[in-house]
Order: sequence, then C-alpha cells, then structure tokens
Amino acid sequence: MAITSFLAGGALAASGLVLTPPRGSDALTLCYPLLRAVTRFDPSLADSVRRRVDAHEAVHRADCDRLGSIRHYLAIANRDGRLAVEARAGCAEARLQIGAGAHPYLEVERMVDELHYGYGWFRELDEGSIREALGRACPDLVALGRVPPWGRR
Repeated sequence: MAITSFLAGGALAASGLVLTPPRGSDALTLCYPLLRAVTRFDPSLADSVRRRVDAHEAVHRADCDRLGSIRHYLAIANRDGRLAVEARAGCAEARLQIGAGAHPYLEVERMVDELHYGYGWFRELDEGSIREALGRACPDLVALGRVPPWGRR
C-alpha cells in the first residue's frame, strides 16, 4: 500500500494535480484517492496565521480521511454541503483564536464575514443562512459570541 501511495503521489505530482494554493488563498487541501488529503500552504504565511489556517485545513484533512475521496467530494459538491464543511472548518479556526485570547463575538463575526465574502459559493446567501450554518457547526461558540466585547447588543 505504501509503495502504491508513493507511486500514485509521484504520478499526481508529475501530472500537476498537486497544486499550490490559488493566488489570494492561504492554503488548499485536496482529497485524492490512495493519497488521501494533500495540503499546500502559501509559503509567505506568518507562523501565527499558518497555525490558524492549519486548524481550518485539519478539518478538511479529517473529512477526507473519514469519508474517502469520493464521498468527500460528493459532500462538498453542492452549496449546502460546502457551507457545512467550511462552517466547521471556520469553527476550528475560531476555537484556536479564542483559546489564544480572541473575543468570541469578534470571532463569530469574522467567520460570518469570511464565509459570506471569502467564498464565491456563498456570496448570494443571506447572512441569516450563514449564521444558521455556523449555529449547527459550533453552537457553543455562536452562543459565546452573542455578546460583543463592549457589552450587550
């Protein structure tokens, strides 16, 4: 199996399927048959940003390992499936940031903005739909993030 994975990885790399992140992206995780997840990071990321981005990409790698490549791609093939996955990945980022001292309200608002404006798939969605997806993905964080740092809403 290891030799097959190595050979498949070499063939994929040689064919250009192992990509670097697109311009403007911090990282890219692809889920390949046999190889499983392959993550590529923007080499210019600062260490603190890379830790946050890696928390996000770790969710995608875990999904790939858990589902396998075909089921993983089917899970993200439509907008609702992609939103659920990206919301969970955003929650992983937020947990890391909150653990480092970030305010939960600001992290929830960052996730809403990132999902709404950072992904072409979700620009047409209303903010309420994105908040609902986050509420399903990490209800504990969304509950913590209801009160802004300056007091009651």
